Amino acid sequence: THTGRLESIAESRIFAIDAKQMLKQLFHPAIKAAVTEYAVLFHRRIVESRPPFFQYPSDLAIPGTDYCQLVCSMSRATQQLIGVQAIQQLNAWESAAKAKLEDEIEEGTAVVVVTGEGTVRRAVSL
Repeated sequence: THTGRLESIAESRIFAIDAKQMLKQLFHPAIKAAVTEYAVLFHRRIVESRPPFFQYPSDLAIPGTDYCQLVCSMSRATQQLIGVQAIQQLNAWESAAKAKLEDEIEEGTAVVVVTGEGTVRRAVSL
């Protein structure tokens, strides 16, 4: 039964997760660590979202919870894990450029993520 309406402020995708398979994946130490760190940061952003610095969170927006913002706040080890996975999406890239990007991830000078749209995005600290 459906009540109400669904509204999105950006292009969105709905997907179903097989809970049993998801739980099996969470036993992998690296995945468990990354998911736990993401959840802790996401929760912290919800709790901290209040005036005067932020707007209160809503069903549509929680300040500071963009995927890239959260990954940039994660530990270097988790950023490296996510970055290496993101680089695997770049099969068409020239190998020298790909190797340089891998070096930047290892050194902690760049964070690379795959966005919800499937685009690989690189962030650097200024």
